[in-house]
Amino acid sequence: MRQIISAACFTALVTTLGCSSDPASSGPGVPAPDGSTADTDAATGDDPEASPDVLPDSEVGPDSGHDAAPDAGDCNGFVAKPFCDLQCYAPVGCFLMGSPPDEPGRDPLEAQVRVTFDKMFKIMPHEVTIAEWTAEGFPVPTAMTADIDACTDPDCPVTGVTWFEALAFANAFTTHWGSPWSVCYDLQGCTGAVGEGMVCDTVTPILNDGVSCAGYRIPTSAEWEYAARGGTTTAFYNGPNDAIPDGSSCVAEPHLDSIAWYCDNSGSPPSTHPAGKKSPNPLKLHDMAGNVAEWVSDNYPSAPLEPEPLAGMIAGVSADGPGQVRGGHAGSPPSDCRSAARQSVPKDARLSSVGFRLVQTATIIQ
Repeated sequence: MRQIISAACFTALVTTLGCSSDPASSGPGVPAPDGSTADTDAATGDDPEASPDVLPDSEVGPDSGHDAAPDAGDCNGFVAKPFCDLQCYAPVGCFLMGSPPDEPGRDPLEAQVRVTFDKMFKIMPHEVTIAEWTAEGFPVPTAMTADIDACTDPDCPVTGVTWFEALAFANAFTTHWGSPWSVCYDLQGCTGAVGEGMVCDTVTPILNDGVSCAGYRIPTSAEWEYAARGGTTTAFYNGPNDAIPDGSSCVAEPHLDSIAWYCDNSGSPPSTHPAGKKSPNPLKLHDMAGNVAEWVSDNYPSAPLEPEPLAGMIAGVSADGPGQVRGGHAGSPPSDCRSAARQSVPKDARLSSVGFRLVQTATIIQ
């Protein structure tokens, strides 16, 4: 049994989608000059630019209705309500993964390639929190590399987890909330307990492609970027990167200030913050540009992607090779927080700057 969504709800989501031969028009809706998506914003009734830099506690949480859409319920509080409604879905469509040659801070590995999604997927509106992690019976990771300070509030993202532990959490979460859904990963030859630096010799995705399983999983790199952009094409989902191009410099970036915790606004020393306090993107997703970097399922690429169209739901899942994180973190310079940015991290690393969020493939019913 897989997560399902009605055909009527599906139709409402995709009525504005299309994929023309013009790369600039790819993806959900039509991006405005500032990077927002007019069609998406009109459908959700939400303007990311109109939100305050930090959302007050009274506007965030499972009972606030902040993320609610008509007849959609509320998508905050992932554990309290694992069956997220309308605004938690990334609809079918296509987009240009990567960045244009003139984007400040661009890496050559970000060469653009068209990616198409023929299935919807559900994605957490925020990174997995410490409360959500410990609810599965796992201890809070402590023996980690402290590249930034990690906040310890239950609403803060859990960090210091290896790539293998992120997969193990996805399996545990599936068993907890999704029975009789099948788990997505077969982990073999594992040493160390989850939360204490677990690593595994072999990781085999269920149903081979790693995304057709019914349970929860971590996103592919393409899924992550598609969701992070939410139909936009600019460096950040609310506008371009106006910081200096030097990717190693920590400078203020006016667009980034309202949507992310990054090196210029996260404190001294940089520190993670409770999830969901910055303005969301057009898909109502928080912290896609900063706070903590997020594990994805596929390896860090060794070369630019080939320029032919790709299926966005497909990705390799292997215990071998360099891990990949997306999204920047509280200590990142602006260039590392761009929607196209990616970093290489060893899969056994336990960094205070790295966490993750979960996704689930959706099935359409009539």
